Amino acid sequence: MSSMGTALRNSGMSLVLTNTPAVWTMHATSALSWLMGSMKGPVEFTSQDFRMWYLTQGGGVDPPNLNAWGAFWHSVQAQGIIEHTGRYRKTRFPQSHSRIVGLYRKP
Repeated sequence: MSSMGTALRNSGMSLVLTNTPAVWTMHATSALSWLMGSMKGPVEFTSQDFRMWYLTQGGGVDPPNLNAWGAFWHSVQAQGIIEHTGRYRKTRFPQSHSRIVGLYRKP
């Protein structure tokens, strides 16, 4: 990605997180941190896997703007809560039409 493209992406993600309720971001971060702490051994997962867990078992709700999920994921990766494995797989969710998504793990 060009440096201009990267700058625009980062600016957009920052804007989305700025306009996302802080309580949502703190709850999602806390839930992800708890989940990482409870994992035993090497477990790979996608952002969609976490979202589905968060909505069904983690006590969370979707943010007002769904773009916040991508911004959140980049944020927790930058914070070192998760790390990209360098691997990818097709999504498990039919509504995502088999797109390719990154695999992550706890550091």
